[in-house]
Amino acid sequence: MEDTTIDGWQLIKLLSFLGFCISLLGWVIFISSRFLLPRSTSDALPTEEGILDFYSHVAVDLFPREPQEQALSLLPQSSGALPSVESVSTSATRLNSSLTTIPTASSTSSSTSTSDTGPAGATPTAVLQVFQLDAPIMGPGRVVLNDGNGNSSAGDISTDSNTEGGALCQVTLMEHEFKDSFGKPFVGNFTPPSCVGNSNTVMINFTVQSQGRQFDRLAIMFFRDTEVFRTSTAEPKKSRIVWTYMKDMSHLMSLWKTSQKVIFDLPNQTNVNITGTYMTSLTATFFSAPESVNAASVILPLSTNRGSNESLPSTFTIPSSTQNATTILPEGTFPRNAKRAIASIAATGQGDEEFWWQNVLSSAVSTYNSTGGVLFGNIIFTGGVVPAFWSPMVGMQAFDLKESEIDVTSWLGLLCDGKSHTFEMKVVGLSDDAGRTAVLNQGVGSNWVVSGKIFIWTDTNTSAITTSDRINVSSSPPKISISQTATQNTTGGNDTLIYTTSVHRSLTITSNIKTAEYPNGRVAVWTQTLSQATNNALTSQGNIQVNTHATSGKDSFLLSAETPYTNTYSYPLFANTSVTNLRNGSIRFDAQIDRSYHSEIAGQGASPSGLQPFANLAASSRLVETLAGTTLTQTQTGNATLIFAPGSSGGVAANGSASFGTLVGTARFGGRSSQGILGMEKDEELWYRMVGVVNATVREDVQRVNGKDVFGSSRVANASCSDIYIGTGLGLVDVGSARFLGRNLAGMDG
Repeated sequence: MEDTTIDGWQLIKLLSFLGFCISLLGWVIFISSRFLLPRSTSDALPTEEGILDFYSHVAVDLFPREPQEQALSLLPQSSGALPSVESVSTSATRLNSSLTTIPTASSTSSSTSTSDTGPAGATPTAVLQVFQLDAPIMGPGRVVLNDGNGNSSAGDISTDSNTEGGALCQVTLMEHEFKDSFGKPFVGNFTPPSCVGNSNTVMINFTVQSQGRQFDRLAIMFFRDTEVFRTSTAEPKKSRIVWTYMKDMSHLMSLWKTSQKVIFDLPNQTNVNITGTYMTSLTATFFSAPESVNAASVILPLSTNRGSNESLPSTFTIPSSTQNATTILPEGTFPRNAKRAIASIAATGQGDEEFWWQNVLSSAVSTYNSTGGVLFGNIIFTGGVVPAFWSPMVGMQAFDLKESEIDVTSWLGLLCDGKSHTFEMKVVGLSDDAGRTAVLNQGVGSNWVVSGKIFIWTDTNTSAITTSDRINVSSSPPKISISQTATQNTTGGNDTLIYTTSVHRSLTITSNIKTAEYPNGRVAVWTQTLSQATNNALTSQGNIQVNTHATSGKDSFLLSAETPYTNTYSYPLFANTSVTNLRNGSIRFDAQIDRSYHSEIAGQGASPSGLQPFANLAASSRLVETLAGTTLTQTQTGNATLIFAPGSSGGVAANGSASFGTLVGTARFGGRSSQGILGMEKDEELWYRMVGVVNATVREDVQRVNGKDVFGSSRVANASCSDIYIGTGLGLVDVGSARFLGRNLAGMDG
C-alpha cells in the first residue's frame, strides 16, 4: 500500500499558508467594507470634494468654527440683576450650507453696561476661555467639537424635514445672572415649539461668563421635579472668564416634548471680598440625525418633588434631620406595560464630604480633627486642592457630573402591579473599631446632594401588563477589611497615621419577565460588582498626606441570550499633598495629582452612547456599523503650589498670595469592535485630545478625530492669562481645602 502520511514540516507550511490566506481575506473584507463599497447618500455627512485624501493629516470633515463673540455679546456684563424671566422664548434662526457658528442664545437678547470691576473707559482685559475635555457631539447639520477653544464643526448634512425649509429650531431656556441666589433659583416655563416635530436629538448649550473673586458652585437643572443636568462653575479671575458646555440631552426626549417648568439652581453669594457673579445663557436646539439614542418612553423623578408646587430644587440633602432620601410613587404612576427600566442616581459630596477621599477613619477623627467617610467615585471642583490645577482646563466631569445607572428591569414584575412603590437612596461610609474591623454606617458627614430618576421603556400594547415569576436576589454582606497604625513623636504628639481600607460587594437579581411581546417570558439578570481599596498615610504631624485609591466595578444586564448592556469601569486616584508654615506667616500648600477614569460599555443604557457624531462622519460611519460598544479613558496629572499670604481667611486669599502649577490632561474615546476578523483591533480610536497647561497657559493642545489631526491643534501657547494667580486675581479655595488634610488651620477657618 502507498504511504499517504504527510511530513510534519509540510503540514506546518500548509497550515501557515491557510492561516495567511484567511487573514488576507479578512482584511480585504474589512477594508472594502470601509473604503471601497458604494455609500448611500443618507448615512453620513458629505465632505468637501477637494480634500478627500484619506492619508492627509487633517480631519477632512472638520472646519474651524468662528469665535464665540456672539455668545459673549449676548450675555449681560453688569453686576445688576437681570429682569425676571418668566417664560422661555423661541428663536428660529436660518440654517444654510455655509453655517459655521451655531447660535448660542436668542437673537432677541441684548447686552447691558460693562463690568463694574474696573474704571470706566479702562482697556478690556483678555477673556480666558475655560474648557473641559470632552468628545464631539452631534449638532444640527454638523458634528461639533466641544473643545472650549472657540469650537469647530464638521460638514453639513441635508436639511431635516422638521426644520421648516432651513430654519434652526432653537429655544432660549434661560438668560440670568446668579448673584445672591441661595434659595433663589431661576424659574421659567418651557413649551415645545411646533418646529420640534419628530426631532430625535436635542443639544443644550450652556454658556457662562464671570469676573472677580468667587468660589466654585454646584448647579443643577430640573424639569419640574426631575433633575436633568448637574454641573459646576469655574472660578473667575480678575480678568474675565467664559466657558461653553454643550451636551446631548436626547435621552430625555419624552420630557422635552411636553411643557415643563424649568428650575435652574445655582446658589451664589457676593460681598465686598467675594464679587464674582455668574451670567448665564442656556439654549436647546432640536433636530433629527441618524443613530440617535433610543429614548425612554416615561421618566419618573426620585426626588423631594418640590419643583412643581414650590418652584424649588428637588434634591435630597444627606444627612438631614428633616427628611430621608425616600420617594413614594403613588398607585398607577409606574406604567404597567413597561418592558425595560433603568434607575439613575446623582450624588455629589459638599462641605465636609467634598474631599471625602482625604478623610481618615472615624476612629481617628480626633487624631487630626477630621471627619470620616468612604464612597465610590470622586469629583474635584475648580477650587479643589489647589486652584492652579484647574484653569483653563477644569477637572474631569466638573462641567457634567455623570450619573450612575442601575438596571431595574428584573423588578418589573413587582413594579408593574399598579400599586404604590417606595424608593430609598442611602449614602454610607465606614464605622470602625480602632482600625480593626468596620461596618457600613449611614453616619456620613455633611453633606451629600442626591436625586435620581427612572427611565422606562414601554410596550406598544398600552393595555398589556408586565408580570414575572419570583424575583431572586443573591447578595452577601460587603467584604470589608481595614488596618490602621499610629505613631507618636518624642514629645508624645501624634506624628504618623497610616490606614488602609478594602470594600467589595456583589449583587445579582434574576427574574423571568413576561411582556406582551414575550408572553412566556425572558430571564432578566442584573449583576453588579463594586470594589474600592485605599492606602493612605499622614506624616509629619499630619502636614503631609498621601492618598491612593483604586476603585473599580462592573454592571451587567442579561436578557435571555442577549446582553443589552455591560459597563466595566475604574477610576484610580493618587494625591500627595503637604502644608508648610513659612517664616513670614504665609501658609504654603504643595500638591501632586495623578488620576484617571476608564470605562468600557457594550450595548445601550439610558444615556447616549456618544457614537452618533461618528455615525455621521464619512470617515467613521462604516466603522460605527460594526461596533459593539465604546471605550473612554481620561487622565489628569500635575503639580501645583498655593501660597496663602498673612491675612487670608476662610479660603479667601489676601494680597500677596500666589498660586502656580502644571497639568496634563488626556481623553480618548474609542469604539469596541464586534467583528471577529483576524488581526482587527479590538478598540479603534475615534477621538483623542491632549492638553498641557503651565500656569494657566495652554502650552500644548493636540486633538484627533478618526485618527487625523484637527485643524488648530498646536504645540505652542494659545491661551494665556499670566496675572490671574497673583494677588487679588488668585482663585478662591474651597473651605474643605482650607481645612487642609482634615485639620483646621490657624487663620484659615473663616
